[in-house]
Amino acid sequence: MGPSPQPKVREVVFNGRPARAPAAAREAGGYFEYAKKMAEMHHAGLLAEPLDAATMARFEASVLDSLAEQKALEASDRVSFEDYVAAYYH
Repeated sequence: MGPSPQPKVREVVFNGRPARAPAAAREAGGYFEYAKKMAEMHHAGLLAEPLDAATMARFEASVLDSLAEQKALEASDRVSFEDYVAAYYH
C-alpha cells in the first residue's frame, strides 16, 4: 500500500487574489506557528516605530480617565463584591 493521498485544499480567493495565509500556515508548520510568527513580526514592527509625543499623551490621558472612572464606579457600589457574586450566581 502506498502513502495516503493528500487531501485537496481549496484555494481561498480574497478580493480576486489567492489568499496567502493558508499556504504560509502550511509552510510554517501549522496555523499556530504561523500566527505566532505573524504576532512576533507585528510586535517587532510596533517596537521599531515608537509613538509620537501627542499620541502617547492621548493614551496616558485615556489611562488616567479610565482609572478615575473605575474608582468612581467602585465607590458608588452599594453592595460588597461578595454579595454581588452571590446574587449573580443565584
